[in-house]
Amino acid sequence: GGIRRTFRCVKAPPMPDWRNIIGVGKAPAGQARLLTFNTFWQNHHYQMLASLLAHISPDIAALEEIPSWKRRDGLMDSLKRLGTSYRWVSSGGVPVNYDGHLLYRSDLWNVLESGTLLVDQTARSPGILRGVHWAVFERKGDKARLLVFGGHPSYARKKPSMLPLDWPAMDLVHKTAPLMRRLAAKWKSPSVFMCDCNTGDNKPSMNWLKTGGGGIHFQTAATSDIDHIYTETAPRPVGTLAQRVVVRPNRVGTRRQEWAMSDHPPVFVDVAVTGGVR
Repeated sequence: GGIRRTFRCVKAPPMPDWRNIIGVGKAPAGQARLLTFNTFWQNHHYQMLASLLAHISPDIAALEEIPSWKRRDGLMDSLKRLGTSYRWVSSGGVPVNYDGHLLYRSDLWNVLESGTLLVDQTARSPGILRGVHWAVFERKGDKARLLVFGGHPSYARKKPSMLPLDWPAMDLVHKTAPLMRRLAAKWKSPSVFMCDCNTGDNKPSMNWLKTGGGGIHFQTAATSDIDHIYTETAPRPVGTLAQRVVVRPNRVGTRRQEWAMSDHPPVFVDVAVTGGVR
């Protein structure tokens, strides 16, 4: 007889109770919710990811490890089915890379300019290209502008330790700094840097960024392990920080339902962004 083939049905994990897991409502009027979230490179649970994002409802998000358009289309289709206004920011036609890919609420914000800075770290850390996805956003209601950068440097370690080395993050922020200065001067806009930085908030690379080594001073707006959001304090302060949330804090590296089967927690902060061009 012929070959008999059997197919196994893989049941998707149950949809979590996001309202209980996230623990907070949407950002108050006048505040912008900023999110960084490493979605995990093999995560195809688009409906779950979309539902989590819809409940968090960030104004602007940097999503790491979603490099291909096939993956991005899968998530966007699920977001559209939920009735959201989310759109991807154009990346400028660059090769596939790991960056913090920017997603935004098109009912609240316009994109004035965008692009991707490629950062090749393969000589020291083989693998996919790295990058910084950036965009100039203007809020429709009051013309407030935000210059947002989303990055994801390589993970490098000195065996047998699993702790990440800091050089990939230092390389990334050093190479991004001239672009930050040029865009900030052009658009008269305060800056936000969001990342899975593969390094801690207290490491030299992040301290270099915060203390103005690149010409712009930042503060830690929200952080969890190696996932960070930094907002500018000088010369153009972003605005007053409100609530900061790490969704169900836990150790990274293990996929969890409360993170929509990612292995990192969503990290977000609400910011009272000042209106107008400065």
